[in-house]
Amino acid sequence: MAVERDKNHPNITIIHTAQGDVYFDFGSKGKQINVNIPGVPTLEAFDEPGRKEIEALMEKTFNPGAESTHKLMDLQAKFNETIIATQNGKPLEIGTSANLTSFETGGGGLTRKVDAKGEPVQDVALGINVAEVIKTSYRDNMRKDHKMKPEDILRHELFHYVDKASDPGLITPDKDSPLNNPMFKERRAVWFVNQFQLAEDPPRTQRISYNILDPDLDTGIAGADWKVTGKNMPGVEKGYPEPSPSNHREYPWSKHAAQQSQGSPESLGLPESALNDLKSISAMINQGTHFTEEQKLKLNVILAETINDNTQVKTSEMNL
Repeated sequence: MAVERDKNHPNITIIHTAQGDVYFDFGSKGKQINVNIPGVPTLEAFDEPGRKEIEALMEKTFNPGAESTHKLMDLQAKFNETIIATQNGKPLEIGTSANLTSFETGGGGLTRKVDAKGEPVQDVALGINVAEVIKTSYRDNMRKDHKMKPEDILRHELFHYVDKASDPGLITPDKDSPLNNPMFKERRAVWFVNQFQLAEDPPRTQRISYNILDPDLDTGIAGADWKVTGKNMPGVEKGYPEPSPSNHREYPWSKHAAQQSQGSPESLGLPESALNDLKSISAMINQGTHFTEEQKLKLNVILAETINDNTQVKTSEMNL
């Protein structure tokens, strides 16, 4: 079974893939997530039919059918591995909103979470409005409109989740840096999804632009020259490679895990036996089912403090 709900934590959906498991936290009934997508102050929990619909989309996306080309399956396998490495077992929270529209957001968005005061917190959330996603269209370099598949939207938003260059916390004084271009991360995400479109049989026409209501804003994602971006992902030549299992966005939970796994008895100033005990505790916390995901995150912080006094981790957050 490719889709399973955690028996001990029914809010968690597990997508089983050949590369490992991908986790999503759908939240409890009535739960809201405060976010900062323009015009979308909160994401709501899915009702049961909506959750089943998005779970079916996830299964189709993460596990392409046997009729898919080998190239598409290879692309998805690498993407699955990258998402799994980024998650490190921490479910990505997901919700929906009627304000996620096919024209304004494509029906979906990955965004930073905020607290009650609107201040960013150390986490992100995925918003999907399936009813709008299935209506979303895009434009090619001949300015013709095409139907976008729901898988396109899901891959696009999850690309932002794993792409280091999508981190708004990356600040550079280099005025020529592509990070200073607000559309840079969008061009990368569009290029990435285009590779899946090209891998289909027959290939689908590549997207270069959103189809939006205001033509004055429709300047083209690939570039103002209305040409499809070249062979390589935008930014590769500037030192921003494609995301991969070994080169992906790092969030607080993945950094804590890295601190725990990379430390040595000498560097930590701990006896080897004590270090082994702490590693055993870490394994029990992260692999067991005794704790909720929120409790696991808190316990990992406490464990990191025990191992190393320096537990300050740079916050990684992402805009739509």
